[in-house]
Amino acid sequence: MKKPKTTLFLISINQFLTWGILYYSFSVLIIPFKTKLGWSEATISGGFSSALFLCGIISIPIGYLLDKIGPKPIIRIGTLLAPLLLALLPLVTEIWQYYTIWLSIGFVMSLILYEPALKLVSQLPLRHDKSFAFLTMIAGVSGVVFAPFGEWMVRMYGYQFVIWFYAIIMLFIVAPSNFVATHSEHAKLTTIAKKPQYGWIFKAKVLRFLTAIFLNTFATATILVLGVLWMIKSGKTPQFGAYVLGLVGFMSLPARLFVTKIHKFSSGYHAFALLVGLQSLSIIISFFYQFDAMIILFATVFGFSLGAITPLRAVLAKQEFGHLGLGSVNGIIAFVTTMARSIGPMIGAFVLQQSLNPRFFSVLLLSSSILSLAFMTSMTRGKESKALDPILEVKN
Repeated sequence: MKKPKTTLFLISINQFLTWGILYYSFSVLIIPFKTKLGWSEATISGGFSSALFLCGIISIPIGYLLDKIGPKPIIRIGTLLAPLLLALLPLVTEIWQYYTIWLSIGFVMSLILYEPALKLVSQLPLRHDKSFAFLTMIAGVSGVVFAPFGEWMVRMYGYQFVIWFYAIIMLFIVAPSNFVATHSEHAKLTTIAKKPQYGWIFKAKVLRFLTAIFLNTFATATILVLGVLWMIKSGKTPQFGAYVLGLVGFMSLPARLFVTKIHKFSSGYHAFALLVGLQSLSIIISFFYQFDAMIILFATVFGFSLGAITPLRAVLAKQEFGHLGLGSVNGIIAFVTTMARSIGPMIGAFVLQQSLNPRFFSVLLLSSSILSLAFMTSMTRGKESKALDPILEVKN
């Protein structure tokens, strides 16, 4: 039997590698794919967006399965499929092949990214706030490493070699360690024996909360996926763009460390509103992109605010439900956030391709962020602002 802390460490390292390979690496692959295949940025980004879209669509049934059969078989199946699909990606020559593989990767994402990992960690006999903060902090480091590292690797060896290298990492490092982590008795736990109840989704305050999360994720995901392309359109080099994303990831780390303190002096809604407000401020700073110092300031503020949102969301969900039904709850939240991650970059790529001024891209991001702030601010009024006032209600 593996010790709980060993399981937490293994699953966190695997999340670092998996997020880095399947998500953060894509930003530096857009231009190489365009050069090699001759397709537009929107077409190339559309493949990645389609993967996220499918991931979001099936996150609800996957969330139910996480509760019904436990995270062990789900994580293991995804772990085995990932390296195969990555190995096929550099071989595509037609758009239908490209989209077919990305859709398949989207299915795999739903099996091995945050939601299954959070479900497993929630069942460990450890403090959930510290466990979630640790897992998301380690996973967040991938944003620091994989953007600049991937850009350097692509420049030195070409994008095909880099993707095959990532496939090898998934096969020989992530797969074995995921099998070890899910061998823990806690990975076998099931927490519901009947169909979940979803009536809580349609309550007004829940809809406002989910809308705020969607709009916020729309902005943040668009920046993370298209950040390098955005910098290129702003007259910067790909290397500068990659290092800006690296700085975003680096600045997210201290925020993840402090997330366990945020809810102690502020309600969850107030904390979210504060973080979204900081992100809106960072996007305003990006309007002055002609000054490198302003871009660095943007990355610093944006990264810090971004870093606290994911673990804070997980902490609040765990506080409301324990681990009972948490897979189903996170499945709904994952559906909302993943839809935003798929739609945002697709619209963002179109804006960058069609507009001559990169400030139009900033306007898109700022509009989404301010709307998110408005919805989240509405959650801070009256009784709904209580720190542990249930925002989601289910019957197990």
